[in-house]
Amino acid sequence: WVVLPPSQGGIPQPHRERAMVGSTLKRRYQLEQSLATGERGDLFLATDNKTGEMLVAKLFPAAVDLRGEAGLRYLAALERLRGLRHPHLLLPLETGHSGSRCFQILPYVPATPLGELLAQGTLTIPAAVALLRQLATALGRLHGTGVRHLNLKPSNVLVLEEADGSPHAILMDPLRPLLADAGYPAGMADVAYRAPELVEGSEITPRETADFYALGGLGYELLTGRLPFQAGSSHEMVHYHLSSQPPSPRELNPDLPGRLAAIVLKLLAKHPTQRYASADGLLADLEAWDLDDPRELGRHDVPPRFPVPPRLLARDEAQDALLAALGRAHGGKGSWL
Repeated sequence: WVVLPPSQGGIPQPHRERAMVGSTLKRRYQLEQSLATGERGDLFLATDNKTGEMLVAKLFPAAVDLRGEAGLRYLAALERLRGLRHPHLLLPLETGHSGSRCFQILPYVPATPLGELLAQGTLTIPAAVALLRQLATALGRLHGTGVRHLNLKPSNVLVLEEADGSPHAILMDPLRPLLADAGYPAGMADVAYRAPELVEGSEITPRETADFYALGGLGYELLTGRLPFQAGSSHEMVHYHLSSQPPSPRELNPDLPGRLAAIVLKLLAKHPTQRYASADGLLADLEAWDLDDPRELGRHDVPPRFPVPPRLLARDEAQDALLAALGRAHGGKGSWL
């Protein structure tokens, strides 16, 4: 999404009128101005007629139906985030149906999409590291609720400028891939940051480490100005994620400290167990990002759950049973497996 402040307009007025400007969702949210439109739906500036607050309303594509199994899974996952507050997260206030369209209501934040900053090429290395830290804390907060974001990419990160000129990242739009079976379209940007285990047909159950892989792809782009892999199609991009190693970020940006480049490559490891297991471990390593010595990465990385050895991968039912038994044992109840 390209989110524009109201003063900058968005798309031509005739299109706004055709795109439901002036209508009301659920007799509460008045659509005031079109901000963006595309095959993935429409974005509007809206007013909450109950509180007078300025908000953002997303209208999903007409094909999306939240009343099926996939849509209900998405809504159930969002429910786990209800009431969650974090300075680097922007979460939906309401998601549902209004007439024949699915919609989502979000707080309004007049910020710049990260994709625009990347296109301008204006980010310094310290600013890029600051954004990585902030996004890591946001992911850590999500993971603490048992929710994985699964949709980290530049268009889902907004950036504000603090009073001292430093950037402030805001991560939004979690869990959107859960709607793939509910009629929501996918695109090239969706696979550009996708972990290998998220590829359809993978026998590995995605964990929090899938989000860290996406963060590695984003970090690579922030620090070098390009994606880890250059592909001409979604299928080619998936192939690279599965089978190719990216060039070292230092080959593209020799000014990068060795430790920072190694952190990014650790995030981009093919196997989930070779990446960071927790946001805390990543943040600890980023404390000394400006060193050239890449040794001892992950020293403070403690998995949030029982670490599963590689030989158990592709045996997810057995793994889940083992984790459940360990949880019962921790609570004082023994069980046989």
